[in-house]
Amino acid sequence: MILEKTHRVFRVIEINQSLEDFPKFWDWLHEVKMPELSRAALCPPACQRLDLPKAVTLLSTIAGSCFFLGVVTCALEFHFHPGMAME
Repeated sequence: MILEKTHRVFRVIEINQSLEDFPKFWDWLHEVKMPELSRAALCPPACQRLDLPKAVTLLSTIAGSCFFLGVVTCALEFHFHPGMAME
């Protein structure tokens, strides 16, 4: 997003062949856009307000997926290396 805005500003500066707009852009970028994008990047975990049933469902899904992957990994390990179970 910032790269796109910067590219646009540099394009305008190139067309106008003047750097007089650069200080305004720089101030806008640091005073407005950077804090806005920082809040947007940091907000999802804090702003999402995940209620308890959704959190339990999410954690259960993650735990179930991990358990399933563990079982599959063990099964494949014993299938391809049956002698390791005896050791």
